[in-house]
Amino acid sequence: MARKKKNKGLHYKTWFDYVNVVLLAVIMFVTFYPFWSVLVLSLNDPTDALAGRLWLWPRVFTLNNYISFFQRGDFIEATMRSVARTVLGALASVLVTSGFAYGIELIDRTRRLGGVEGDDSHFDPTLLSFALEDMVCASGCQLLYHTQLAGVVMGQGRITHVVVCNKDGLSAYQAHYFVDATGDGDLAHMAGERYASGDHRGLNQALSLRFEMAGIDFTAFHAHMRRLGNHSERYFAMNTPGMRAILRQACDDGVLHEQDIPYFQGFGVPGKPDAMNFNCPELTTRAGVVEAAFLTSKQVEGRAAILRMRHFLREYIEGFAQAYITHTASMVGCRESRRFEALYTLTIDDLLSYRKFDDAIISCAYPIDLHSDDDAGARLRYDRNVPPDRRYWQVPARCLIARQTPNLLIAGRCAGLDYLAQSAARIQIVCRAMGEAAGMLCALAPQAPAGLHDVDTRQVTHLLRARGMRIEPPGAGDGTIERQVL
Repeated sequence: MARKKKNKGLHYKTWFDYVNVVLLAVIMFVTFYPFWSVLVLSLNDPTDALAGRLWLWPRVFTLNNYISFFQRGDFIEATMRSVARTVLGALASVLVTSGFAYGIELIDRTRRLGGVEGDDSHFDPTLLSFALEDMVCASGCQLLYHTQLAGVVMGQGRITHVVVCNKDGLSAYQAHYFVDATGDGDLAHMAGERYASGDHRGLNQALSLRFEMAGIDFTAFHAHMRRLGNHSERYFAMNTPGMRAILRQACDDGVLHEQDIPYFQGFGVPGKPDAMNFNCPELTTRAGVVEAAFLTSKQVEGRAAILRMRHFLREYIEGFAQAYITHTASMVGCRESRRFEALYTLTIDDLLSYRKFDDAIISCAYPIDLHSDDDAGARLRYDRNVPPDRRYWQVPARCLIARQTPNLLIAGRCAGLDYLAQSAARIQIVCRAMGEAAGMLCALAPQAPAGLHDVDTRQVTHLLRARGMRIEPPGAGDGTIERQVL
């Protein structure tokens, strides 16, 4: 009698079956987890959520987010708008954002574009602008170029709308909180915030109009610099060996003007092997540098000086014989204009004593950098009793919160800084930290009873540390200041 064969397929699994089950489980998890993550975030306290690292369940459970949402009168309209954006923009969103899934950090993006070499402080500003724009678009922020601030609408001491102008005409935008990152504090000025400007004479720091040249033979240039004693790579300035004499000779020959020679600086640009960017010419200043007529005159004056610089470089510096101008700045650069009153004003004493704050947003050791005919900077002395490894100063988050207008933040060189302290704190790395901190303050403000003026700004420091920023707390030997409650 024939024995019936067993159907092994019903009783045994092959290696492919096991792998297939694992892969399908992974795909299912990857598909489901984003929805679960959103649910977890919605059930967690929003202030706590800013610290990140919420994985499987809420850390601080709350239903306040849902209560706040349904209490808003416009939630139906907002929901319909979100649905419309999802349906109409799904394909476009996938196409646009799929390339940004990895490496969202600014430096990584710029480096991938070929705009960063060596340490992260050297970058191509043009490619940096591409990286920044990509990050803004990927975040879902709506950009509006070719638009300028024209006015402000106030109500009960708060800003309710900003008015902007462009080729569409005038438009008003409403928000709960506003960040003034104009550099000159234009929004704060229109809102009536008090400010200071200039040194003890009222004079602002010198202006500059930057430019770029390409077609440089760096082999010849470096050979010339080496003979002068300058061993830097793609860099020279008024204080590098031999350059003061060359600049003076060009001035005596009538090629340069006296105003052209006190400040001269050029350096290579990552990703541009035959180009240099020039942090000059430096232009004369006065009180009230933000007036349009004055800025226009400086733009014209600066462009004339750039042509003199081109003549000088071609005739006096080897390697520039065939060099040409590729770019000039679209607007004259102000180092200092308006500086607004904030909940705290960072002073020169804070910097000289290397003062630390419990609500610090950045630590920095950049020196006082005055571009002025006043020698006040040369007379300043730092506190040498501070241990060498603690010789840096910090910027507190309170410097960003406008003193009068309770829903206004001021970020950048126009924040709460005195004249001398601003000359050190106006640099890019500090302004970047101010921008990030301002965003965090906007997120924290709705949870505070009185908005921005009632935010515990120490939370910003904790959040920045959680994101990886190194901000050391005040310690023994520091010039410290107790938190001021206003």
